[in-house]
Amino acid sequence: MNPLQDAIGQPLQWAQPKVFARAYVLRGKDGLFAAIRWQGGFSTTALAEVGDMRLTFKREGVLQPKIVVRDAEAGEVLLTFKPILKISGLLTFENGKRFKWSNTTAWSSDWAWLNEDGKPVVQIKKGRDVEMSELAADAVEELPFLITLAWYLIIMLQDADPTMKKARPTASNR
Repeated sequence: MNPLQDAIGQPLQWAQPKVFARAYVLRGKDGLFAAIRWQGGFSTTALAEVGDMRLTFKREGVLQPKIVVRDAEAGEVLLTFKPILKISGLLTFENGKRFKWSNTTAWSSDWAWLNEDGKPVVQIKKGRDVEMSELAADAVEELPFLITLAWYLIIMLQDADPTMKKARPTASNR
């Protein structure tokens, strides 16, 4: 896997290599940058590989849901994302950096992680195209989490709302 910081400024795209597999890869012109796959057809647990990290994502809670991100090997909790309704949420890192997850269009096809100044650091457009702004250079340590958690959130939202599936990427070997 190529390090994400090498992809700042280049177009990236999530693709689903096999139609019926709940697995996705993030590709750019320089190759593969991340992969994420769900443990089963209806599971909320996913395994992500990005750079030299392996992370697990799991939705927990019913009345107050949250997404828990763990180190896949050690099982240690690294982050907890608490959504606000279905369209927003706040992610705070141990180093104090905070990012807001936000739907940036009325049709739920564009999403972004915004920095504390409200400027986009990472954007997912048209349901699959990843853009990292120049501000991503200030968030190199957080990029693996921001990009893979963004994709996890989008797929989980699409699974919960069938009208959003039209934005999901189709099988591709690109």
